[in-house]
Amino acid sequence: YVSTIARKWWEQVSKLPDVENILLILGGLVWTDPAVGSTSPEAGLHFKKTIIRYALLSWTMCLSRVSSPLRDVFLTEEHYIRKGLLTRREAYELKINSNNPYLCSQWWIPLTWAISMVNQAFNDKKEGLIPKDHKDVVSVILKLRKDLHFLAEYRLKPLPEIYKQAVWAAVFGWMVMGIFADQNKIHHKEAAGENIFMIITLGFPVYGLLVYMLIFGWIKVADILENPFGNDEHYDLKLADILDLNIWKSSITLENQEKILHSDFLRNPFRTDNYEKHRIVLKV
Repeated sequence: YVSTIARKWWEQVSKLPDVENILLILGGLVWTDPAVGSTSPEAGLHFKKTIIRYALLSWTMCLSRVSSPLRDVFLTEEHYIRKGLLTRREAYELKINSNNPYLCSQWWIPLTWAISMVNQAFNDKKEGLIPKDHKDVVSVILKLRKDLHFLAEYRLKPLPEIYKQAVWAAVFGWMVMGIFADQNKIHHKEAAGENIFMIITLGFPVYGLLVYMLIFGWIKVADILENPFGNDEHYDLKLADILDLNIWKSSITLENQEKILHSDFLRNPFRTDNYEKHRIVLKV
């Protein structure tokens, strides 16, 4: 029972997706033109920002269904809008409102928007931002959707409650029988003349007590690991903090990508316009 719970905990935690892979592959495939237009650096930055925002929006909507602490942070569409994950037009298209009991039921829709944008950026040969290999971007977005779907299905299909109840009943029954089975077989009247303190000390079931402590400790561990996205402040994952971390990592990644595009940092020093500036003289 404990090994099953621990395996399920690790499978959920290891499947918790990150979003920086999307930005990394966009940084390699999005190609901009210095001229003003639909392929300008500003257009490329807006494109990457929108794609990663849709990925973070789907991440938040999906995990809000399985984590009550995260759901408490994003109760209405206003919370998504204030966080910068959603616009009012997008909320209208998703039919998200405060009276909708299925606020996050369409969590995969922003990912379909992102894939449509990638497809459009590839098919527009004259003014497209992705000249080739757009399928690599689509595959990363689909990987994100697959991991989120795995977590949603995992939490919505837990182990039957009777499984846990049967384990607890068996352990309590075994403990009660062990209390009598581990008692000292020598009665204190049969040990006349012996020190009663030594009889009690030597007859105390230390080994049995350690076994009980171990078994109940393992079951307590299983209770803690049962839901990695729960309300326990000490052991459960804080998805709201992880969301902030993902937003920060996305911002830093975009900032560095744009910095490299608009500076001579990491430029090829052997280009004609940069060779003399970056030439290194080797002394033998």
